[in-house]
Amino acid sequence: MNKRLWIPLFLSIILIFALFLTKNTTNPTVLSVFDENSSFFNKLLPSFSKQTKENKFSEIINRTKNKKGIYGIYIKEISGNQEFAYNKNELFYGASLYKVPIAAAALKEIELGNKTSEQEIEILGHEFADGTGSLNSLQPGVLVEYGFIIDKLLKESDNTAQNILWRIVPQQQIISAFNIITIKTYFYVNNTVTPAQIGNLLENIITGDYLSTVSKEILLNKMSSTLFDDRIHQGLSEDTKFSHKIGNWPETSSWHDCGIATRNNKKIVVCVMSRNTTYENFLEVTKDVGEFVNILF
Repeated sequence: MNKRLWIPLFLSIILIFALFLTKNTTNPTVLSVFDENSSFFNKLLPSFSKQTKENKFSEIINRTKNKKGIYGIYIKEISGNQEFAYNKNELFYGASLYKVPIAAAALKEIELGNKTSEQEIEILGHEFADGTGSLNSLQPGVLVEYGFIIDKLLKESDNTAQNILWRIVPQQQIISAFNIITIKTYFYVNNTVTPAQIGNLLENIITGDYLSTVSKEILLNKMSSTLFDDRIHQGLSEDTKFSHKIGNWPETSSWHDCGIATRNNKKIVVCVMSRNTTYENFLEVTKDVGEFVNILF
């Protein structure tokens, strides 16, 4: 055959194959290289098999075991229910992870009409607390907006913000938020929690009916850009949104990072907790976990 005929023949084969894929897809849209749901080129990209994912996760666990301290890892694809875990039932002191259900309860109060984001709240003297966050730089009696307090709680892990909300949000509402966890837990009572329980909390916040769709989106957005985007974020691709909350407890060398990674409308719960380790080791583990999460999308 004349060599010049090979090119049009090859292109014809490609076109026929593309039309076949288009005809057999459940997506009625026109084939496009920009449409990930129906793109012919996207269908040719390699995907990671379940065994490959399990092997890669095992490699992470082996590296984690060689680090100083105790770690717990919990990863779950919300839609597909595929789970990867290591020491998921290990109990840790939750530190500032405690702020997640408090934030949910605070948003619920807005949803119910009991509070507004613009409502001004007075900071009382006994509510000032050390640690991260900028509210403790203010003076007693200062008025701050309710929505601003929630922002500080999630974005700066502000302990003063937590104390304010603890006072002004009804305790029954806070208890209801902690009860989003459907696994038996004493998280509300003594701030001890497992990676699986935090994962359960995050998943149920997103899939449950405690918060409205609007409130869920507000919560995820507030948690997606914080002062502490240097942990699991290290390994995640730039196009992945990570709505998360960290926890630090230096007294026990504990560091945590737990949240929901989102890309192309797919959501994955990711939680790494630790005890008796170094921050440097913790960062190495969280980077490893972030890179692993990339292959799950």
